[in-house]
Amino acid sequence: MMNRSPPRPCEPKQRVEDPLRMDPDCAWSWEYGWRNQSRRINLWEQSISPLGHVGPSMMLSLRCNGRGRLLRRCLCWNIRGLNDPCKRRAVYNTMVEHRIHMCCLQETKMEEVSEATVRETGGGFLDAHIYKGAVGTAGRMMIMWNSGKWRAIAKSGGRFSILVLLECRKSGWTWVCSCVYGPHDDQSREQLWDELSAVRAEWNYPWVILGDFNVTRYVGDRNRPGPISPGMTSFSSWIDEEGLLDIPLCNSSYTWSNMQEVPSMARLDRVLLNTD
Repeated sequence: MMNRSPPRPCEPKQRVEDPLRMDPDCAWSWEYGWRNQSRRINLWEQSISPLGHVGPSMMLSLRCNGRGRLLRRCLCWNIRGLNDPCKRRAVYNTMVEHRIHMCCLQETKMEEVSEATVRETGGGFLDAHIYKGAVGTAGRMMIMWNSGKWRAIAKSGGRFSILVLLECRKSGWTWVCSCVYGPHDDQSREQLWDELSAVRAEWNYPWVILGDFNVTRYVGDRNRPGPISPGMTSFSSWIDEEGLLDIPLCNSSYTWSNMQEVPSMARLDRVLLNTD
């Protein structure tokens, strides 16, 4: 793949400093194979915010053979209410600062999103999107991307996830991005695994699944370890059956906290990749 210059996102006229600013201080890299081509993953994980009203965030970067960047950076954030202007500004500031190519948001808690909200959040750089509402406020998700760099071939939404099939306008490289907000009960989790497996069966492309799965995989994923639950077993079995890679985190062991004086913490957010 040819080298290309990094994107030039819109800079705010006056950048507003706020406590939600992401400041990752380290990165983790790993080489793996996609269709006999070497890829490198860099994953940043923000430490859990001391502000209980905003969720954790992750950033993912894909490279091809150490040369051109397939995906500069993808931001994944359980924002817990995009209707708050402060949170829209936080997403925008993070997008500008880290030159984000894509953004996956969970728990937006908005029945619908207007074009004005998309512009305010994406700053005109992330100008295309797919949005999914839900019954109640939980489970609402949005994926945003730069339509000048990525052409959306297909978009789809299930009960617990949304996805977009994207083609790079410059190279023609095609991949699937799934954004997940998982249910809290084991029966519904089985429906989520079936929902995601259907994606794998339909589209034989490189696939990135990221978001808040609302379930841990290992005993060590909680700061207060307990027994292995059926949900944990089911999650691990599904990952193994689909041949997915579970990308480790950097800069934090957990992605959720109840923000109490003696907190309970867990790793509920993950990035999974196929290797086909």
